[in-house]
Amino acid sequence: MTEQESGRPQDFSDKRDAPSDKRSTGAKTPFGVEEARALVDRLAGPGSRNGPPGKNDSVTQHGDQISFSGSGHAAHTAIDMMAQAIGDDENVCLGFAVFKPKPEPRRFLGDKGLTVVNPGSKLTPIPEKLLELRAAAAAQAREAEDAVAAQFEPKEPAPEVKCGGCESKTHKLVECLMAEPNGLMKGCPMCNTTKHDVDACYKLKDIKTRFRYLVMRRGNMPAFASKKMPFHWASVYRQFQADEELKRRRPRSVPRLPWTPKFTREQGDAKLKEYQRKLDQEGFPAARLPADPATRDWEAAQRTYPLRASKFQAQQAQDVRTQVQDVVNNNPTARVPGAASDAAVRQGPSEEVEIDDILDDITEGDSAAVKPDSAKAGNQDVQMADAAAEQGGQDVQMV
Repeated sequence: MTEQESGRPQDFSDKRDAPSDKRSTGAKTPFGVEEARALVDRLAGPGSRNGPPGKNDSVTQHGDQISFSGSGHAAHTAIDMMAQAIGDDENVCLGFAVFKPKPEPRRFLGDKGLTVVNPGSKLTPIPEKLLELRAAAAAQAREAEDAVAAQFEPKEPAPEVKCGGCESKTHKLVECLMAEPNGLMKGCPMCNTTKHDVDACYKLKDIKTRFRYLVMRRGNMPAFASKKMPFHWASVYRQFQADEELKRRRPRSVPRLPWTPKFTREQGDAKLKEYQRKLDQEGFPAARLPADPATRDWEAAQRTYPLRASKFQAQQAQDVRTQVQDVVNNNPTARVPGAASDAAVRQGPSEEVEIDDILDDITEGDSAAVKPDSAKAGNQDVQMADAAAEQGGQDVQMV
């Protein structure tokens, strides 16, 4: 290598004159092997000889010159090769120059050259080691060429984004605000689909994943509906707090929490669409989505979703059970879930008090379902669906 190729040489050795040798291009003041080691340690730091090789290290031979680039480990490798080739010949000395461009940090040595300046030395490097180093240098050269070529290759288009709920192409279901009429989100935010709910998703089995998708990523947004309490976001928050293995990973501050169904319904479609537009264009912090007073922090959320159901909630659940029992008594041929369940599905995702679960507890009938529009079942089915919708605005029982 030449000085023009590698930058201005910096000579850190003693001010002794180098022997005249046209073949020792780039070599400076001659000195011994140990002096070369001391120079490398001073430039690359003590211990560089025993440290791991750098990912950009390379060592190559050009006649009686060995050039190396990268870390101090590469420099010491070249010195080892030179020392083994020279053997006990005391008449041979080394020329050593460090080419260090200014932008490079101190401990990265840049391009370097180590040269035998005695033309009579007959340098004979160890063949096996030289082949190994040559192969490494060639591999690095190919990687560099591939990296340059990759810059000119056409990039594959990014996969199309499409919400599994509202089908918007500006977000996925996990960022969607378009809730069902009952104020809850339908579907699974992790799989970006409405074909199954969160409690039917095999990917949401561990508490860490549930916490991420049902709490953290739904802050100041409508909550996702579930039929099982372990998947309700407030229950997930409690489980996450109680998990001993996740103590170190807990957020230092309480994250933003999901809205209640009642607060979601109060926003109305127009506001939700405007919130969605800001969220898609500006991102979550800039969108400044409002906080639900009932879940503005964990203390408020615990009052909204207590660990045990209140007497009022228990009475509500009993009232729904009574209505369901009346439907079953008046429609003995109805299959569970029958017309009432169909009406509840049309109303939207199931809420805190589950009609289907209550029906399963009351009866085990297996006959044909009563049609939703039948004269016999229609009124009571609608009443039960309305009861489910009203139940959504109340507190949920946490177990």
